[in-house]
Amino acid sequence: MWAEKRQDTNKDLGKLAEELLEIILKSRADSTVKSYSYAFNKWATWATKYDMKPIEADPYHISLYLVYLSHTCSSPAPIISAFSGISWAHRMARSNDPTQMPLVKHTSEDLKRSLAKPIGKKEPITPVILRDIVCN
Repeated sequence: MWAEKRQDTNKDLGKLAEELLEIILKSRADSTVKSYSYAFNKWATWATKYDMKPIEADPYHISLYLVYLSHTCSSPAPIISAFSGISWAHRMARSNDPTQMPLVKHTSEDLKRSLAKPIGKKEPITPVILRDIVCN
């Protein structure tokens, strides 16, 4: 989308489109843009391998990708990154954001929950333990 806008037949509009793209990319921290870009490029590579469209993607295909990722990771971080990167790229391309569809949202939430590590709560300090700490 941005490539065609930057090559607008009107030079002035093409320059403005180039400037607009730079402004939009600077609306997030460099590290955020880099993270989103990396996550989206991984999705795009995977999608292209299966003849899927990375932009204007089918929510079903994104859900399949998230399930695929869940088989290769041991924490929810890659799921969160992929979801955010795909969403960001669609918004940047002024395309409908398929990550907002219930299928993708539910898939993402369930995978994050299933990959999350349970919180191990500590036992409370009893008066006996406290006495042992203070006296020793």
